[in-house]
Amino acid sequence: MVPQENDIDENDRDDADENNVNMVPQEINMDENDRNENDDNMMEDDLFQPGEEENVADILETVALFIANMKASSVPYSFIQRVITEVELLVVTIVKHLQAGVDDLVREIKDKSFPDEAKCDNVLGEFVKWQRPFRDLKTQHQQDKYFEGRGVLVKPSEVVLGETYVTQVDNSTGRVQQVQKQDTYQYIPLETLLRAHLEQPGVMKAILDQSASKDKDVLETYRDGSYFQSKVNDREDILIPLLLYNDDFEAGNPLGSKKGVNKLSMFYLSVLCLPKRFQASLNNILLIASAQSNIVAKYCIDNVLTKLVEDFKKLYETGLTIHCEDYSGVVRPFLFQVIGDNLGLHQLLGYCCSFSANYPCRFCKVSKEILHRKTNDDGLIWRDEANFAEDLAIGDVSQTGIKRSSILNELTSFHVTDNKAPDVMHDFLEGIMPFEIKLTLNSLIEDGQITLQELNSRIASFNYGFVDKKNRPSPIQPSALRTPQGPSGQKAAQVKCLAFYLPLILADSVEETSEHWELFLLLLDIYKIVTAPSISLQGTYFLKALLQDHHQLFLQLYEDRRLTPKHHFILHYPKLIRILGPLEQYSSMRKEGKHKCFKRWARACNNYQNIAKTVSIRHQQEQSYYFLMRDPLGCDMNIKNQVPVEISSLPEAELVSSSLRCPVSTVIVLAENIEIQSYELRPNCMVLIQWTDDGPKYAEVKHILVWKGKVYVILKHWTATHFNRQRHAFVVEESHQPLIVKQLCELLSWRPLHRLKCHGEDQVSWYIIPTFNLV
Repeated sequence: MVPQENDIDENDRDDADENNVNMVPQEINMDENDRNENDDNMMEDDLFQPGEEENVADILETVALFIANMKASSVPYSFIQRVITEVELLVVTIVKHLQAGVDDLVREIKDKSFPDEAKCDNVLGEFVKWQRPFRDLKTQHQQDKYFEGRGVLVKPSEVVLGETYVTQVDNSTGRVQQVQKQDTYQYIPLETLLRAHLEQPGVMKAILDQSASKDKDVLETYRDGSYFQSKVNDREDILIPLLLYNDDFEAGNPLGSKKGVNKLSMFYLSVLCLPKRFQASLNNILLIASAQSNIVAKYCIDNVLTKLVEDFKKLYETGLTIHCEDYSGVVRPFLFQVIGDNLGLHQLLGYCCSFSANYPCRFCKVSKEILHRKTNDDGLIWRDEANFAEDLAIGDVSQTGIKRSSILNELTSFHVTDNKAPDVMHDFLEGIMPFEIKLTLNSLIEDGQITLQELNSRIASFNYGFVDKKNRPSPIQPSALRTPQGPSGQKAAQVKCLAFYLPLILADSVEETSEHWELFLLLLDIYKIVTAPSISLQGTYFLKALLQDHHQLFLQLYEDRRLTPKHHFILHYPKLIRILGPLEQYSSMRKEGKHKCFKRWARACNNYQNIAKTVSIRHQQEQSYYFLMRDPLGCDMNIKNQVPVEISSLPEAELVSSSLRCPVSTVIVLAENIEIQSYELRPNCMVLIQWTDDGPKYAEVKHILVWKGKVYVILKHWTATHFNRQRHAFVVEESHQPLIVKQLCELLSWRPLHRLKCHGEDQVSWYIIPTFNLV
């Protein structure tokens, strides 16, 4: 398997030794004479021929230099390991090819005394031919030409926006002079990129297998929302809905003197009709354009989107012809939604970029005076194409909240008022959640229920399990509590971890009658419904009631405070879910994760003359590798420490044999753990297998098995007896039901869960914190 982008720890370095347990030399009992005689025989059989020892040393030195050269570069150890694996595979392929020819020659020599001299020369010629296996792919030009010929490298084109003057030193005279420099951005041709992606094995099959929910009262994907259904109507062609994501990040040192100079604006595309588990893979998030942020600000974002809009128009009108194993014909890609953070969306869609403006909402026409006290979305005027045109004609952003008409409005299939995708991550995890956590903690500290020192001590010592230990919250600073609406000092994943575990961390300290604590629990209820993979139509109205209760209680408890714009945005969520389906599929968290590779390339190249071009080329070169591998739906799975065992050796032999429908003498693979989509499953962790009307069904992983390329887990049932609201977790106990075997894809969620106990007197009950709630 291809190593993941995490640095390899010492356990991973020993994987090869642990996997090849059958090759470990066994201890042999023999007396001293036997040992001496055996050593003499080995010396006679294994002596190096003249010059062979020197050749081996030369090879070892060359290999050592190769590895040392890679380690001297700015690449992670995981990438070095990947290169070693791929080179080893290449050498094995070459050796097998040569070995086949030599085997034929040896057999012929055995059959007759005089072998065919021409055949001998051909075999020797093969050795000479493959002495330089990289000779046709030695230069960057040769590599790019080969990959483009295979149709796997889609090179970015440089689009000129204008010219500017910069100062430059003339090396011959030493004088400083002004020279013209072109302002450009990088664009990857949409048609070529989508064709290469959709023609990958299994992609079209996965798309064609998707369907709407069987239960019309349950929303599971975008297909169940009213917006997509209005697009389909009676169309018979295959629609490919695409998500466009835009965000800025600092490619250089964010604290250095060049801060802001190397800031990049990235545009990504993702295919929404792929199954959810494949959308999470960074390889399926496609780069479509990149530019330096100062150039975008100078020429307006609409000019950067011109080429993309032209390609969208063409593809929607004429369609995209693809030919692959699963489908040959025309598909019709179209822009479905634009996603990103609130500020980026307002900038791209043409709305006012100040959230203290008179009309700060992109969904409705509420004024800021009403917004600060409004606890539901009843009576609000939603923005549509008609009133957008009227407001645009007024030409006053202070009266309408609209700055300009976006170039996206030129698309036949899209208008900015159709863009209903919210920013769940920033609304909650970088907005309301840390704000209200700090307000709640302030009230608990003021009431004497806990001190800040004790709170930080509990946060630091709490058992988050292997699942969430990397997201362990940082200590809460007094300065953060003094400014609740200021920076939290936590990343979004840390805020989420803190919010989920805080009820168990403070279980014995918080009074059950505390209204401040009830406000926080209401917020958790809302977040876990919003981020659920599915929701019923009735559940959206339940969510609306929860939002109203939460906002009313907030205004009641904090009379000196007002509801923020993000408080207002989430009032629209129930209706947005009915329009678009579950909102988790529009989350920008995974898209932000893709910035990491661009930052790494920028640091490794250390060339900021045209940083957008540098990182775009590197990305497309990496993309060509995955296209060439022809495994886009591999789910980023990495199975570690695999040991072949006979089913009869397992305690659950009969269960495994009957579940896999094979005899107990069958040899299968027992895995120690499995990494999939940044999650790690291992024995003794808990998983969610299904959710019924009675609540969630949990199970403990006993073993992980691999057979015929499929991953199975042996599970032990645990029963959720009831939901403890004060701790916001399910109380679970071990069930006496028999063990079961399930395929990994049959689980409701791949995310491993942590079974734990909480602070306080109750050290008997086991709790599992649900990551979402199905209503």
